[in-house]
This record gives sequence, C-alpha cells and structure tokens, in this order.
Amino acid sequence: MAAAGRLSVRGPQALRGLGRRDEALEALGRACVVAQAMGERRYAWRILASLSEIETERGDATSAQLLLGRAREVIDHIASHAGPAELRESFLDTPAVRAVQAQGRAHLRGVR
Repeated sequence: MAAAGRLSVRGPQALRGLGRRDEALEALGRACVVAQAMGERRYAWRILASLSEIETERGDATSAQLLLGRAREVIDHIASHAGPAELRESFLDTPAVRAVQAQGRAHLRGVR
C-alpha cells in the first residue's frame, strides 16, 4: 500500500460516519504512527485533529484536548518552517488549520 493510502483520513472518517468510532480510532491511530515514523507532519496534524474529534464524541475530553494540543504543535512547527511569510500565512489561513486553532482557543477560554 502506498504511504499516502496508509495516511489518509478518508477511510477512518467513513467508518466514523457509519458510527464505527472504535474502528476509526484504531485506523487513525495506526496512520498516526506511520505519519510520525515517516516525518509526515502534513498528514500528522490532520490525523491528530481527527483523533481528537472522535475522542470528543466518545466523551473523553482529556484525550481529545491532548490530541488537539499535539495537532496544534505540529501546525506550529510546519508554520515556523514554511519559508516565506506568504507561504506561512497561506497555510495558517486554510479552513482546516483555522478550525484546529479555534478549537484550541475555545478550550483555553473554558479553562480560565
């Protein structure tokens, strides 16, 4: 199987949509291990964010926030190594990145 296929979140998201959260969680967990082993940060942050969403659905807020924090760390790393400011800003302005960052800010407001 090609690396991109092992790192895709589409299959696990389909399982999630069918109510098969445990299977989705397992598949995303495997994909996360592969992404981290390969240094594929562009996949890792999306996988971590998806894992966080599933943990939220399962009622495990602590795990969800830890995973979301890890996703934000990867996003920050990518942004800080993106090169020109325009490229960095373009990445940070994508809807998916903005959503992860917004979830983090919302959590911080709730903690205070």
